[in-house]
Parts: sequence; structure tokens; C-alpha cells
Amino acid sequence: MDVFTYVTHQFATGNWEFFLLQFLGPVCLMLAGIHFFLKHRKTKSQRDANWVGILLSLTVIGALAGEGVDTTYLLFVNMEGMIGLITSLTLISLYFRFQYEVPAGAVLKYLGMPLGFIFSTILAIDLIQEDASFIVSLSPAVVGAIVSALFLDREFPKVLVPRWSRNWDFLVFGLITIGCVFVGSVQPLWILAHPFAWIVAISCVGMVFFFLRRERELDTKLLEASLYGLLISVAISLLVYMSAVLAFCDNCNLEEQRKGGSILLCHILYPLFIYLIALLNSLAKGNTEKLIRSNWHLAEGYVFIIFIIFAPQSLVSF
Repeated sequence: MDVFTYVTHQFATGNWEFFLLQFLGPVCLMLAGIHFFLKHRKTKSQRDANWVGILLSLTVIGALAGEGVDTTYLLFVNMEGMIGLITSLTLISLYFRFQYEVPAGAVLKYLGMPLGFIFSTILAIDLIQEDASFIVSLSPAVVGAIVSALFLDREFPKVLVPRWSRNWDFLVFGLITIGCVFVGSVQPLWILAHPFAWIVAISCVGMVFFFLRRERELDTKLLEASLYGLLISVAISLLVYMSAVLAFCDNCNLEEQRKGGSILLCHILYPLFIYLIALLNSLAKGNTEKLIRSNWHLAEGYVFIIFIIFAPQSLVSF
């Protein structure tokens, strides 16, 4: 429906409130954003620039509402994932603030996207098990990516001086990573209790790690090994999905199909955990040179496997 037809229809039906909310609201927000943009061009004020970003963000939400998308439902229908994402980001930011005096924005720049992927995967596993529509499980991934984008210009300190022993880092990072499951999932023990999926994840990362040249720095080797190990795990998961799950789903009952799909996602979740530990270790060492690029490679692999799962006639289209 073109704009003229849409406006005419609203006038004919007399639905003024609906028209104002769905059409004039986003337009007014965009005009206000343009106003602050023109003001920013003269003043060069960061405050005006921030207002432009805020207003355009609200414009996106308003435009989606105009198309009939309930953004409130997408963001808050599964509160476990959103609460887990916010809690994890807050705890890790606080630890870096008190341990290394790193501002929260610099930490969120690197962690928003991978943590969003982790909580989206946890939610997807839960919702498959419940035989529920799990499109809403992607909300933490979207919010995490937005968080990373909001702090994209933040710089990490060049020198990090720990307040306590660095030996605490891996303990804290491990507890927060495993804690993600207990905060974001309704069945955390089921998610963690798949030894073969753990073996595949650890072996893929270890295989790449030991193939890398010895002269590389340890934290760099761990980061690259965890990233490429994760991508290999994604490829293996795709093969398993196509050859084992889809090929035999006609002969399985619904419960077996859901269980197979959930275990498949565990094969993605576990290397995501290892990648998060490697990422946090690189942050603690101040080695942030390749982290943005690594996160985007992570996004490519994650989005690929999720789109395959969402494809027509896939496991989750019951």
C-alpha cells in the first residue's frame, strides 16, 4: 500500500489515533532528528549528536510499529534472556572497572555481540524444548549488536594495571560464562549435560590451537583458535543437521525432533563459551587489536547457521 492510499484509508475510517501513532509519530521523530543534526553541524556538540542517535533509534521502533511489529513483545516476552544479557554485561563491566579501571563503554564495545549470541542460543534451546515459536530468541542477539554499535568509538586503555592478581581473571570469567546458563535458561542442567558436544567443541578449538605457529602470543592463539574452532563447529553442526536430524525427522516423534534440534544448538553454544573466555582473556591482556574483526567473523558464522535452521521445512518449522 502506497503512502497516499494509506493516508486516505485512515481518513475514511476515522481512525485518527491509529494514524497519528503509526505514521505521524515516526515522521515527527525523524524531523526532530534532522533538526538536531543541523544543529550539530553548527555547534559540533556531542550532546546534539547523541540526541540524533536517540531520536533515530526511536524512529526505527515507531516505523516497525507502523508495519504491525510489536517490538515490546519481541524484546520482553522472554525476560530470562534479556535479564541474563544485562546481568552478564553489568558484572563483567564492573569487574573490568575495579580490576583494571577500564570504562564500561570500552568493555561493552567488544562483549555486547558475543554475549547476545550466547543468550539467543540459550533461549532457542529452551523454546525448542517447549515446542514454542522461538523467533523471539533472536532478541538478545539484536540488542547485543546494538550495544556494541553504541560504544563503537570507545577506546581501550593501552596499559592495564590489575588491582588484584590476574589469577582471578579466569575464575571470574568462567563463573560468569557458566552463570549465563543458570540466569538465562529454565533448564540449565539439561543444556550443560551433553559430553559429546563438549568434546567436539573443545577438540575443534584445540585442533586449531596446536596447528598455529608456536611464536604467536598465547592470548592471540587462543582467540584465533576459539574463533575458527567455533566456525568448524558450525560447519559440523550443519552437516549433522542435514544428514542426521532432517534425514530422519519423518521417522521420529515430535519430542525426539525437538531434542535433536536442542542438542544441535548446544554444539554451537559450547564453542561460544570458549570464544567468550578467549575474548575476555584478550581484553584483560589489553590485546584488542583484532577483536572487532573476530566479532564480525563470529557474526557471519552464527547468522549462517541460524538462517539455515530457520529455513523452510527445517526442524523448527513444526
